[in-house]
Amino acid sequence: MLVSVMGSDNEAAVDFITDPSSFTITIPADQSSGTGTFTLTPVDDLIDDDGEMVTLSGETIPSSTLPMMQTNSVSIELIDNDDSPEGIKLELLDSSNAPLSILSENDGETEVTVKLTVEGGTTYSTDTLVDVSVAGSGNPQVDLVDFITDPSSFQITIPAGQDSASGTFTLTPEDDDIDEQDETVSVSGSVSADPTLSITTAELTLTEHKPLPTLTISGDPNEVKEGDPASFSITLYGRIASEMTVKWETVDGTAESPDDYTEDSGMVTFEATTDPEHVQVRMVEIPTKSDTEAEENETFEVRLFDVTTTLVDTATLVDTATVTILDDNKAADEASQNRVNEEVLPKVTQVIATSALSAITGRIDSVVSGAIPGGLNLTSGSSLYHALKSNEQALEDGTFNLAQVLGGSSFAVDLSSAEVGEYNSGTEGGGGLAVWGSGDYRKLSGDEDNEDSKVEWDGDIFSFNLGVDTPVRPDLLAGLSVSRSMGSFDYTDKTGSLDLKGSYKSSMTGVHPYLNWSLPQLQGVNMWATAGYGWGEIEIDGDSGDKVSSDTTMQMGALGASARLLSSDTWIPGGTTTLKLKGEASLAEVEVKGNDGDGIEPLTSDVQRLRLSVEGSHERPLSRGALLTPSVELGMRHDSGDGITGTGLELGGALRYVHLTRGLTLEGHSRVLVSHEADLEDWGIGGLIRLDPGAYKRGLSVSVAPAYGNASDSVARLWDQDILAWGEDDQAANDSLPQARLDAELGYGLPALGGDGLLTPYVALSLSGDDSQDYRLGGRLDIAQSISLSLEGQRRERPTASPDHGMAVQVKLDW
Repeated sequence: MLVSVMGSDNEAAVDFITDPSSFTITIPADQSSGTGTFTLTPVDDLIDDDGEMVTLSGETIPSSTLPMMQTNSVSIELIDNDDSPEGIKLELLDSSNAPLSILSENDGETEVTVKLTVEGGTTYSTDTLVDVSVAGSGNPQVDLVDFITDPSSFQITIPAGQDSASGTFTLTPEDDDIDEQDETVSVSGSVSADPTLSITTAELTLTEHKPLPTLTISGDPNEVKEGDPASFSITLYGRIASEMTVKWETVDGTAESPDDYTEDSGMVTFEATTDPEHVQVRMVEIPTKSDTEAEENETFEVRLFDVTTTLVDTATLVDTATVTILDDNKAADEASQNRVNEEVLPKVTQVIATSALSAITGRIDSVVSGAIPGGLNLTSGSSLYHALKSNEQALEDGTFNLAQVLGGSSFAVDLSSAEVGEYNSGTEGGGGLAVWGSGDYRKLSGDEDNEDSKVEWDGDIFSFNLGVDTPVRPDLLAGLSVSRSMGSFDYTDKTGSLDLKGSYKSSMTGVHPYLNWSLPQLQGVNMWATAGYGWGEIEIDGDSGDKVSSDTTMQMGALGASARLLSSDTWIPGGTTTLKLKGEASLAEVEVKGNDGDGIEPLTSDVQRLRLSVEGSHERPLSRGALLTPSVELGMRHDSGDGITGTGLELGGALRYVHLTRGLTLEGHSRVLVSHEADLEDWGIGGLIRLDPGAYKRGLSVSVAPAYGNASDSVARLWDQDILAWGEDDQAANDSLPQARLDAELGYGLPALGGDGLLTPYVALSLSGDDSQDYRLGGRLDIAQSISLSLEGQRRERPTASPDHGMAVQVKLDW
């Protein structure tokens, strides 16, 4: 039998090889089968086809004994393992087969080769016919043919099994006299038999060989002072075939309209010209805004858009210009300095008036109470050690403030030869001349939480008052006080986007005559009055501006009275009932003269204060010389004017038990701020247990004083509280959790120096609610009631710091 091997597809290539391609198989006699072999080798090509069937068929060879017979056929499938091609890449080549992407307008006739390359590493199994077309962008404003192609479309065939093919066309650019943009020639392909077949597009740029006109915009100049107009130059250089319009608009930068400049937009027109060097300039002017806020220099832009012709050089096109608005620092500084003055001056006025008035009333109270006029107190603390300890850090880092230490100092010296009793009663026609002085130190700060003010400031004022007075008759005291106040503050003005910082200094010298009229025969009526005139200067030095100053003047006046309204043994049986009234009113005005419009403007600040208190007490004698004294006091205070204002009403009460024979004192007191316009909350309770050896001070002395909250005696806190305590910045302190405190001291008085002195060793303890503890150990030596020496050691423990220790020696002289 003859066996033949054949394939189903022989068009593209030989897909397999057989050896042999036909052969014979003999079936022996008396056998039902026979076998034969051949070799089949598939061809592994890169052609993407559908695979092929290999078919084996046979037929008998005719003989004398066996006629020809057909047999069945069998097939073997050859499966193609090649991926389909990814598409066709279209390239443009010049005559040297180099890539071609740019032609100049004056290059003349050029033969362009279009090369098609099958991508993906495989080929098509059939011929691929590609339709190639050539098109260009042209100039939409000019009815001209910008290039000629021959032909404009043609076909390229990629043979089956081949990976590339090529064709050519002729491109002739039109070399005209028109300045125009570069143009693009686009060459694309498609396969009509398979529209989905991906073919890339190639582009060829026809460049303009003549210079194109340039269009730019620039600030003229690039910086302007705020308030001055900003000018912009829109410039066209070169020739254009037809009239051209350009639109423009302002664009916010760090400068924003309408706050910093006036938003605007418009259009400019350029005329057609054939002069290649012709320059056309159009100006645009934008108003800027002037203000008194401190801010950084700011910028805004003018942008060109909608150019109605493409006949400009896009490579050199400048379509945006930026102008910087320079902040007017002088105007901002002057406005800031006046804002600072308006914020600080009223509060400084209050302090200056309060300091002078407090010094005078303190002096009058000491005279009326019969205090010995000779004495010196160098510090307001309980000891010199406390004063130095509170300034320990300042001593270490070199920022020690002597004014702060002297803030509570005072002295009084009797220059006459009168005895104490004579000084108190006075003599007809005069006598009892005395000199006195006091210091006052106050830290001040602006209200950081006040939304109405953007000025933050802090600093201090030191005032010193020096006075002289004499009782011109037994019931009339006349005196003169000279005051000197010096304040220094740092400020930050946050009104604008840029913080302005600087310093504010004030000084004031004042002269204050005063009178006190005492009428003991009229229920202890005591009246006083004072007036004052001052002159000084303020100086404001901004970090970014000039130092400016102005003269100031001050006028002030005050009067007050106290009286015992009632003292009766019958009003409440069993004791003496006393009702006292005390009140005062004051006003002060500070005028800033200004400096002729160069910085500080004229300003007047006035403040008023009214204080009134009523105290009632009932002293009831008990057995064995003891006294029980309940008391109640109501106080009112009103501050008005340009400074911090407010009205407060406070109620206080106390119960005191004194046993003179045993030297025992028991006391409890409390106070509460009943109401205040600023909604402040303030209260406190306290007590005292004291055992002392009496006037001779020899023997055991014990004192224990617990307190909770602001536990000032009766309504003294409302009466004496600093004028600035009514600000909202004290709200947090007043509303904070009350603190507990315990002060205790144990001492024993011993005779010393042969009986002329008294030595008192003592130990003391102070505990506070923040887990702080102070331990003190020391001794006091008093000599003849005029000299006091003390030596004290202290240990201080704080929860957030290591314990510290100190030692202090204090000398006190009275004369």
